[in-house]
Amino acid sequence: MHFSVKKSDIFNQFLNGERLIATDLGADGGIGAHWAPFQSLMLIDAFEPNRQECERQAKAAPPWIQWHAVGLAKTTGTHTLHVPKRTTGASLYPPNPAFLERFGNTEYWGEVREVSIECFSFKDFLEKNSKNPPQLIKLDTQGSELDILSSLSPAQLEEVLCVETEVEFQDIYQGQPLFGDLHTYMTANGFDLLDLRTARSNISKNGVPNFYLKNKMNTFRPNPRCSAFLVAGDALYFKTKGAMKNKQSLVKGLLCALIYRYYDLAFWLLDRALDTGLLNTHEFQQLALAVQANIPGARLRDRNDLIGWISRKLRKTLGISDRMTVFWMEREWPNL
Repeated sequence: MHFSVKKSDIFNQFLNGERLIATDLGADGGIGAHWAPFQSLMLIDAFEPNRQECERQAKAAPPWIQWHAVGLAKTTGTHTLHVPKRTTGASLYPPNPAFLERFGNTEYWGEVREVSIECFSFKDFLEKNSKNPPQLIKLDTQGSELDILSSLSPAQLEEVLCVETEVEFQDIYQGQPLFGDLHTYMTANGFDLLDLRTARSNISKNGVPNFYLKNKMNTFRPNPRCSAFLVAGDALYFKTKGAMKNKQSLVKGLLCALIYRYYDLAFWLLDRALDTGLLNTHEFQQLALAVQANIPGARLRDRNDLIGWISRKLRKTLGISDRMTVFWMEREWPNL
């Protein structure tokens, strides 16, 4: 299927030959589908230390995606990569035995191998390859996300607008930074937390996942009736100040907002740009039109008009609800 951003000519006009520079760290399996509609406006560096997977992806890659069979780390040099049975769990940090005993899955972890790999710090990689710093970064590096981000120089980090990163709340790997460490670093550098999507697990025994659910509760898999332990997640950060430096930065910030479907953030950025004189009225209208063109239509029950009101009343009369119950509390979207 072919994807493309709508009104890309307007975005191109304001970018004036520039593109949204993006880095995907830990790209085993390919670039995420949420980036796909916007790739015609992007330049992407994808990193995957697994050389075989990297070469396979590179053969089918479009010209705006460059694949690198190297690892990034806090420092440049030789590092030990700990590779479990499922290679997507490979980490520069060794697995934590206490975590594996409580939540481990032998089908996932198996026998963990150690492989020596050459790594660059993020700063050194950009400088060695004469690359401009990215505005958008996605990290899925199994515990070393903060190490990689903090290896950027202050000037390089200043260019970053949006970061999508895996985070851990439990010590899955020995000595790894946890969510609190990463969040402190991000907020200290001007980033706001936009979203935090969580992953939970139930306790295992002898490497059998969900052991007590299956053997004591006659429950095949985790469900909202039984609480589970917060283990990991994905956090999304955005730096508003960085999007207000010039028109090119503004458009790159708008593209980041559209990629993650923060449409109200996109309009808010446009309002700020108009109020501060970064955009004139005509430019504001052009970009607002381009943003609007990429917003999906609302479901009937979500519309802010008479049809939406009738739909909600009808669903209520018929006892149809969108409410989701999560153990002791009730939450409706977006407060899950």
